[in-house]
Amino acid sequence: MRLLGVCAIMATGAPRALQAQEFVRQQVLVVPFVSDSAAGEVARDAAREVADVVRDRLGDRLNKREAEVLGGYHLNLLLKQSDYARSTVLNDTELRLVATKLRADETITGSVVREGAQWVVRARLARLRNWHIAQPLPVVRGLTARAAGEAVVSEVLRARAQLIPLRRCENALAGGDRATAAREAERAVRTYAEATIARSCLITALLDGRTGADSVLQVADAVLARDSANVIANVARAQALETLGRRLPAATQWARVYTVHGDSIPVGIIAVEGLLRMGQAQESLDNARALLRRTGPNASLRRLSFRAHASLGNWKDAAIIGDSLENEDEVFRTDSSYATRYVEALRQTHDSLASLELVVRNVRRFPGDARLYLQYVQILNGEQALALPRALARFPSAPEFPLLVASNARRSGNRGEAIRATREALRRDSALFQP
Repeated sequence: MRLLGVCAIMATGAPRALQAQEFVRQQVLVVPFVSDSAAGEVARDAAREVADVVRDRLGDRLNKREAEVLGGYHLNLLLKQSDYARSTVLNDTELRLVATKLRADETITGSVVREGAQWVVRARLARLRNWHIAQPLPVVRGLTARAAGEAVVSEVLRARAQLIPLRRCENALAGGDRATAAREAERAVRTYAEATIARSCLITALLDGRTGADSVLQVADAVLARDSANVIANVARAQALETLGRRLPAATQWARVYTVHGDSIPVGIIAVEGLLRMGQAQESLDNARALLRRTGPNASLRRLSFRAHASLGNWKDAAIIGDSLENEDEVFRTDSSYATRYVEALRQTHDSLASLELVVRNVRRFPGDARLYLQYVQILNGEQALALPRALARFPSAPEFPLLVASNARRSGNRGEAIRATREALRRDSALFQP
């Protein structure tokens, strides 16, 4: 106990200068800004100057214990080694590769256009840790490129105020502490009212099974008002609307998720399934087909296509996909909801023997599933009415089938039918009743 007390005194009484820094210092990369191509060389020079000013002045104004700006020579050297011109505007994939190579934690990108007598800059702050969740900065204007660059620096510093509580939010989420994560995210939003990255962390923290969907929807709307392409907010908004029972707005939002983020296969799959749940089977099927053309074989998308075909009553297509999935996909085989749809597809395409074989196998696989047992009973009853006439036509010389008809007729009290069937059996084999 005494040792614990000493440790507590040391922890609380040590000078702040000796305390360990909470987070590792971040590396900030400022890349060449995009210019308005219609404005020619003047705009390109202005975009280059804005980026240079942001790089230089941000490096001066950042707290060196928290972050430092990577010098422009780091980027220029890498571009030169990769056979890129210094002024090359990097696309999203290239930018991520460059940031990874330079071990950058944060990137600042932007575009510069001329409006009247002013340069207008739209910039974004992104982090490599969660690349697709960025912070749009307020649009800034300046009579000169230097003035516009200085204004961008001020906005970057304001936006970065959310990052320390944001990282606490992320760490709490990683530790499973959603309550602490939510508190830290809310602190980040209070620190920077325009925060979108911190609000994204807040959304994740609120998806705890206890927070109401209306609260999640409110935060998602706040993010999308500032960044309409935020993937977490777009998906959370669709899920919240769905939970609230607002099917039409939810379907519209799932369609938007696919339109904005369909380049991401995992998000595209989520959107396709959301559309399917909201009754938009044809749109879901069209999107699943588009994703399959891009990805090649994908079990999740094939299962969604199967479900969409079944919902649309495209039984032949559903049966074809079901045949393949039954042989190749463990998830399909072990999910009774797929089993019932597959049996129905076979029934609707009049493949009675295959449907009977499958439903018998399914009853063994899922002995506690009432839906499958109902299918089993229905198919057996249907086969009883169809199997004997089919057998009589398929085996015209076999006497056993007329005898079975006669036996059934006697049990039901239909003596006339029993006599006719017995005569047909004797016609087929006159020695049938001879000793």
